Amino acid sequence: MGCGRRTPARRDELDAIDSGWCPVWDAGWQRCYRLVQNHVQAGGTLPGAAGDVVVQGEDLGRWVSTQRFGWEQLLPVQQWILENTLKITPAEVAVIHVASIDSLAKRITDETAPT
Repeated sequence: MGCGRRTPARRDELDAIDSGWCPVWDAGWQRCYRLVQNHVQAGGTLPGAAGDVVVQGEDLGRWVSTQRFGWEQLLPVQQWILENTLKITPAEVAVIHVASIDSLAKRITDETAPT
């Protein structure tokens, strides 16, 4: 059942639990966002790299990095949510280039490694 097919009373109940219960983006993004938010609210630091924090099988550091490096692919409301609730901002251009070079170097190494 889609978000718009719920009764007004049921939508109000769901909004009372979590106002983000029916986002435009996929549930996987929302799940990781909530896991990061819960982690930070519980006193943890914002994970900055893959493998820093894994919760319920989700690599939260990888998710945060993906949001920073893929900032332009996010909806404006997602950008706002990340900036205003988790203080996540887009990666700087210089950082993106270094990460891209590192990724390319790893691929080349993996492709040329003897098997």
